[in-house]
Amino acid sequence: MSTLFKATDLKDGKLVAIKIPHERWKPTRSWWSVSSARKPSAELDHPGVVKTYDGEDRSRSYMVIEWVDGGC
Repeated sequence: MSTLFKATDLKDGKLVAIKIPHERWKPTRSWWSVSSARKPSAELDHPGVVKTYDGEDRSRSYMVIEWVDGGC
């Protein structure tokens, strides 16, 4: 449903993941309702919760989240 990219935040040098939904899964307001969950998760500090980072207005839907090393 989406592609994940590993990137470096230019503001602070931290590794982040950028999650971009595939075009065929064009986000609708209901699909992108996870954005309403970003604020509470950004306030949590727990190793079991991936942080999300807010950004400026975007021309395309994507999420910037904390990069977590490891596998399944």
